[in-house]
Amino acid sequence: MSAAIQAVEEAEAQGVPLRLVNEKVKANFPAGARDEITPVLDRLRANRTEVAEVLRQRFEAPTMSTGIRLLAWQPKQPPVAITTWAVVTDIPQFIRSTLTQLEAALRGDNWLAGNWSVRDLLERLEQVGVTVEAVRGERPP
Repeated sequence: MSAAIQAVEEAEAQGVPLRLVNEKVKANFPAGARDEITPVLDRLRANRTEVAEVLRQRFEAPTMSTGIRLLAWQPKQPPVAITTWAVVTDIPQFIRSTLTQLEAALRGDNWLAGNWSVRDLLERLEQVGVTVEAVRGERPP
């Protein structure tokens, strides 16, 4: 592992996110932590060019596979909160279809389960007031 990669990883492990702005490495230091990470900061400065290259490569768009067209590439700076939500208006129908998906997931038919995991389906049911348990070894026909 190169000294630049090691310095970047160490800085991030200490809560100092790094980014590249106009080819310059920028760091956001947690309040009052700058003195504690001075050794890491010195290593980042000593390897400035390589650190910039590490950060540049990190946010470079990968080559897209056949059938995938890149429309925009603007990765955000971490942390990014990712949430999934939905509004259910027909609760009985949602419960029936989710139980059907759960049966499929337990059989290993991911496609028929809507590519939801067993855990996700159980949580979705709980959110509408239905608690069930997937019992190991007991798979539906």
